[in-house]
Amino acid sequence: MKEKEAIEVLVKFNEWRRFDGEINDSPNMPDPKIIGIAIDTVLSEYKKDLKTELLKALQIYLNAGGKEARREASVIAKKAISKALD
Repeated sequence: MKEKEAIEVLVKFNEWRRFDGEINDSPNMPDPKIIGIAIDTVLSEYKKDLKTELLKALQIYLNAGGKEARREASVIAKKAISKALD
């Protein structure tokens, strides 16, 4: 499943989950298996982005010649870690 499709599945799932109208007007519940695949897809993309940021910070740090470059790497790493914890 592509990321865009996964997001669409999760949006429809949230619309179904949060529906607050008449039961006869309720959207159909999405297939739980498809919801799981969508969650896995989005998490996989998120982890790739996080890994890329952390590797970038490590590369800058390892190639750093001076204090300023190490500081820059530290800032990038902290942002990536903070993003992961949000």
